[in-house]
Amino acid sequence: MVAEIFQRFVQASPVAVMVRATWENAVAAPALDKLLMQTVEQPYTRPRLFSTVGEVRTTVVLRQEKSIPAAC
Repeated sequence: MVAEIFQRFVQASPVAVMVRATWENAVAAPALDKLLMQTVEQPYTRPRLFSTVGEVRTTVVLRQEKSIPAAC
């Protein structure tokens, strides 16, 4: 079922599907967390991962959610 729906998206707008896949891989959670740990001067010890903050902000920027509190 999911494969059929995905195929419709690929056929209707292949560029959008490729951009979305590239974006998801470019800003994958482990990569963001590793980048943060390599660049910060002091260790990031808060309970929320840096990648989680990025994901929440991305949903607001892409207008999937109206605000950051709504996305949380």
